[in-house]
Amino acid sequence: MSSMGRHLIIECRGGQARLSERELETLLVAAAEGGGATILRTFFHSFGLGKGITGVVLLAESHITVHTWPECDYAAFDLFMCGDSRPEKAAEIITTACPDAVTSIRIISRERPEGVQENALRSCFSADASMNEEQPIGSPR
Repeated sequence: MSSMGRHLIIECRGGQARLSERELETLLVAAAEGGGATILRTFFHSFGLGKGITGVVLLAESHITVHTWPECDYAAFDLFMCGDSRPEKAAEIITTACPDAVTSIRIISRERPEGVQENALRSCFSADASMNEEQPIGSPR
């Protein structure tokens, strides 16, 4: 592993911006699973009928988010995955969901900080990560 992970930014003009809250959650869960990621939690919020939706799929390997503006026919997706996950496969699932949409994808490699050993990263990004216990912000784990 030469990097911390890959970060994909997807911008869509078209079909994804008009998907319902439930359809977006189904799509992002399928993308996470297709990308080999471990889902910890999901949360989606609709701002009202015909208005935008914001959603997040929290992963052991990081996250997938979506923000839609149906009034502008625009949706923005953010995928950050590390470890053995495949964010490019997750992106393919998202972009093929609405083949009529015009999309652009930017890929950013998150480089390993200087001095951090590869085996230290593996323990940070193991799929054993768990969110079974609620922890207040700032409290020790």
